[in-house]
Amino acid sequence: MKERIAYIDALKVIACFAVINLHCTSPWVSNFLGSPLWFVAMGNAVITHLAVPMFFMLAGAVIPERIDDIGQHYRKTLWRYVVPTLLSLVLYKILGILLLDQRDYLAGVFYNIGSNPGFHLWFMWIYIGYMVVLPVLVVIARDVLS
Repeated sequence: MKERIAYIDALKVIACFAVINLHCTSPWVSNFLGSPLWFVAMGNAVITHLAVPMFFMLAGAVIPERIDDIGQHYRKTLWRYVVPTLLSLVLYKILGILLLDQRDYLAGVFYNIGSNPGFHLWFMWIYIGYMVVLPVLVVIARDVLS
């Protein structure tokens, strides 16, 4: 097992806090429109929006040297990312039906994700795509670094 890299772990914590801040403060930009606080809100939005690319950069920084069992990699991707994302979308859809009286039962679970309270999970589909192509990225990184 690879040794943990302390500064990578610290950057992950910072990125997590930035995502939480982003979700909690995103209405500020429109709420403070036309006031001097808009500049503070916009500065906050710019800084916290850096969290998404930061996660991708961190994922690239810890790319494994090799993937010995491709089948195991895809099984882990399925159980660690795909299944929890789908279950979360279903949970959010249930909350949308119960709390928001949504009647289009499939919208937001399998299509039109913007109509689901879980719309913020768009990032997970991008990350799942990253995990799907990771074996190819490992080969490219190994060839470039050798």
